[in-house]
Amino acid sequence: MIAGLSTITETKYLVQVEVGGISNSTRVEFEMPATMVQVPTIDAQDVISTTITFTAQAFDGSSSTAVALAAASYDVDQANDLFIRYYSAA
Repeated sequence: MIAGLSTITETKYLVQVEVGGISNSTRVEFEMPATMVQVPTIDAQDVISTTITFTAQAFDGSSSTAVALAAASYDVDQANDLFIRYYSAA
């Protein structure tokens, strides 16, 4: 991400957060197909911390593949900014 700062004009990424781990049978997944991610900041006070800010955006299209996402543009009228999947043990 940092290496492409000089050439990338639109910071649109597919972000997926797995709460509970990817291999657990009980977990929740949050998929954000068109997410704007800012450059991480590092704060070196008493504790060294990193802040990564991201904002899910709606986009025109229904596919979240990398190729379809690269061709898509943001569209605030859509309702496809966040997909939530719940998994539970049977």
